Amino acid sequence: MKRNEYVIKSPKVKSDKNIVICSDMHINSRTSFEKIEETIGAISEMKPTHIVIPGDLYDANQYGIAKNAEKVAYFIGQTSKIADVYYVRGNIDQRINLFSNDSCYNDNEKFHALCEGNENDSQLCVKNDDINFSGIELPSDFYDLGEHDKIKILLSYYKTYLEKLSNICGSKDFNVLLCHDPIIRDAICYLSYKGIIDLNFDLVVSGHNHGGIWPTFMKPLFRLAHFDMDLLYPTYTKGMFEMKDCQKI
Repeated sequence: MKRNEYVIKSPKVKSDKNIVICSDMHINSRTSFEKIEETIGAISEMKPTHIVIPGDLYDANQYGIAKNAEKVAYFIGQTSKIADVYYVRGNIDQRINLFSNDSCYNDNEKFHALCEGNENDSQLCVKNDDINFSGIELPSDFYDLGEHDKIKILLSYYKTYLEKLSNICGSKDFNVLLCHDPIIRDAICYLSYKGIIDLNFDLVVSGHNHGGIWPTFMKPLFRLAHFDMDLLYPTYTKGMFEMKDCQKI
């Protein structure tokens, strides 16, 4: 199990926070309880103040979902005993929502499923002292589009929701936005860089790319074959990036 650590400093954060991000677990029929226990143990050892799951927690299909549901419930139940859990669905677990009518999740005050479908605006942004968590959920067919089309949709259809979410969070606290697809960062960069809207998100947490799509050393070869590979492939696939890194989109 690989672990990366990053230190972020902000004057908005008044006390130390330890956020553990656990993405793309893809719990399925082949995932053993031993592996889940190992993951829970690793999370516990890091002594998190918050646990973030930016999508694809489980594989959703009509054949193995019942067995998967038991494992997912166990994982959420155990991790929420460690710290508050903040979750947004990805393109795979978007297919079947395990959390919509299940009391073991809905009655768990430490589990927060963040999505646009929440009827109560106060649940779109969960506030904790000086740090807030919110999320944007994208439909599964969104992930079948090219990067250029994704940006266009984010800048049109989802622009209003992002602005609403930003206003709910406010600018006083440190705001963490969860979105499974990291292309959301490009959209936020563009909106800010062009002066369209200034969103109050300090940190964007994503998954989806499983640590990288194309090896870095291969990118020059792909750029020889196409005039602008950024239209087809993400501008980043791994690690932490600052907004200022976005010079052009």
